[in-house]
Amino acid sequence: MNLHVDLIVPSERRSANPLNARSAQRVLLIVGPVAALLLIGTLVVGFLQLKWELSMLETQWSTTAPRKTEADALRNQVSENSDVLAEVRGIKASRIPMRELVAGILIETPPSIQLRGLTVNQFPTLEVDGRLARHGGFSAEGKVSGAQAEEEVSTLRERFTQAPVFTQLVASATVAEYGPDPARGAGREDRTFRIDATLQPRPFLE
Repeated sequence: MNLHVDLIVPSERRSANPLNARSAQRVLLIVGPVAALLLIGTLVVGFLQLKWELSMLETQWSTTAPRKTEADALRNQVSENSDVLAEVRGIKASRIPMRELVAGILIETPPSIQLRGLTVNQFPTLEVDGRLARHGGFSAEGKVSGAQAEEEVSTLRERFTQAPVFTQLVASATVAEYGPDPARGAGREDRTFRIDATLQPRPFLE
């Protein structure tokens, strides 16, 4: 017969399991709040980090945005100035050299011919190819006397196209009017004339 005597008071009995319910509860009471605090701390740190990065980006943008606006304004100004410069160059390139033209007319007109009027006109025209060019012409009115009057007028018309000063300026010239001088006191051999000349087109630079 085997006898088993239990000398341990029931209140002093311990479970053989190394982790009992009471120990687990104590661990949870300690570890739980610590884990929660760590999680909250991580979230707070992440939030502060994002907030700092956002602040840096906003600071960079606040300094960059005005520069971008200024650069855009300068770019637009440069573009406008380039357009104006191109127009000025085009006007200069198409300009009719009035001084050379008038000087050439006076030089090529012989002393036997008296000029009474000179009219020069010019106007821009859109060419067939879409480019803008300056067209123009001049009219020279005068008086000539003598038996060779008609021949002298014809020679002057030729000079207006063939003289060196006109070869690059005048495209054609015609005697538009020729006849007796209608003025009171005019002689029998006095003649009046008008020579119309067309200038070479002068394109504007693109």
